[in-house]
Amino acid sequence: MTDNWTYITEEPHRTELLTSYGVPQVIVSLGSGQALPDEVFEFYCNPPRAKIAGHTEAGGVPLVGLFESKYNESYACRKEEETLEYLYFNVKKPEDILVLGDSEQAMFRALFEEIVDSEFHHRDFVTRAAEKVDFRYLADTYAFVFLERELAIKGQRTRDMKAYYERRLAYIRGETKPAAINPGV
Repeated sequence: MTDNWTYITEEPHRTELLTSYGVPQVIVSLGSGQALPDEVFEFYCNPPRAKIAGHTEAGGVPLVGLFESKYNESYACRKEEETLEYLYFNVKKPEDILVLGDSEQAMFRALFEEIVDSEFHHRDFVTRAAEKVDFRYLADTYAFVFLERELAIKGQRTRDMKAYYERRLAYIRGETKPAAINPGV
C-alpha cells in the first residue's frame, strides 16, 4: 500500500463511508464507542483515533478506521475499485499495514485471534461474543492459538518469527484450517 493515505476517523464522515462501502452494521458498531454487541469487545474495540502523524495527507488513499484496541491495534478498511479490503496496523507503527482480506470473517479472525490469545475471557464468553457477531471460525482460532503456543513451548516459534507471521496471515485469510489438524479443540 502506498505511504500516501488519509486515516478517516472523524464522525459522521467515518460512519457514512463505512455504510456506503457496505460494511456490516455490527462491525460499524464495534468502533462507535457505544452499544457494543458484547462486553468481551470492550478492551479490543474502541473508537479509532483522530490523527496519526505523517499519514493524513490530503488526497491520500482513504483508510477508514473501524476500531482500535487498547493495545494500539487498529482495524480499518478501504475500497479498492469494487473490492472492500480489511486492514490492520499498530497505531505506533502505521507504515506496516497488513491487508487481512476482503471479508469481514478475515477481519474477525484477526480480532478473535487477539482476544483468544490474550486469555482475558473465559471460553464461554468468547463463544457468546462470536455468536453475536456471526463469527464462524472460532474453533479454527483456538486451534491456531494453541498450535502456535505448542510451537513456542518447543522453541520453534522464537527461531523464526517471519514464518510465524506467514502462518498467522495464512490463517487470517482463510488459507489454512487449523481445526482440521486439531479437531478436539
